[in-house]
Amino acid sequence: VSASSLAIFWNALISVYLFNEKFSIYPTYQEFSFRIFKRWDLFSYGLLMAGSAVAVLYAPVTPEDIDISADTYMKMWTQQPYCYFGTCLLLLFLLLSAVVYRNWGNKATGNLNAALLASVSGIISAFAITLSKVVMTLLKHSITGQHDYGIVSTSVMTFVWALLLILSFVLLNISLSNFEQGLIIPIYEVIGTLLQLLSGILYYRTYHSFSTQEWYGFLLGVFMMCWGIWLTAHREPRSSEEIDNAFVNGNSPHALSLEVDSNRSLENSSGDTFNHYHALGDSIDEVNEP
Repeated sequence: VSASSLAIFWNALISVYLFNEKFSIYPTYQEFSFRIFKRWDLFSYGLLMAGSAVAVLYAPVTPEDIDISADTYMKMWTQQPYCYFGTCLLLLFLLLSAVVYRNWGNKATGNLNAALLASVSGIISAFAITLSKVVMTLLKHSITGQHDYGIVSTSVMTFVWALLLILSFVLLNISLSNFEQGLIIPIYEVIGTLLQLLSGILYYRTYHSFSTQEWYGFLLGVFMMCWGIWLTAHREPRSSEEIDNAFVNGNSPHALSLEVDSNRSLENSSGDTFNHYHALGDSIDEVNEP
């Protein structure tokens, strides 16, 4: 079972029992058509988990036991076909970011902004995961005295890698603060897993070792993940106010503490208002005294 499948499973439990989010176990639309799968969370989550597991199962194994020099890693980073794939991902990242920025305040877009933000975070995480192998090798060789690519290049690549990780987490936190966790996390995990698989296949060129059965299995997993993403993105959209109200009205300890703090602030503001009018009344009485 892939890590993304486990993350999606635990996210479903957390979003329902901790954040009091809606989760439809049974079909929302009771009709015999493809529409029955829309807004059916149990089916879409299961499809994402199964697709992720199938794609990981049939993907070729990354060569972990091969001792590759840092110089070779850097050449693999900039050579075909990965450089074309990385360029396409960079352009897709810029395009999706522009769409999110343009439609951020438009509530008519529904879950579009949430799905796009989760996708952007997944794209950045795919870059970061692929780059992490290069950075770890550069750092290991620098520590052991094998400066086969230079201190400056190692420092620059490490900085870029750390920047990508931070940017991915920042965008993910922005997404979670404005949209449902049950919508963001599955799309983020699946997009990240899919792009990490493609990055590894193209970076190490392991697609040459694909058998016919592995091609069919991998493409089936990719199709299931894409269908699951489409279904998840078509969940019933909820505003940030509705999400906050559902969280505060839930039974989580954090929600209860928020409610207590809110009541205390209301009491304090009421007390301040009473003291203000009481002082104002005393001053009026002093003026009216003969």
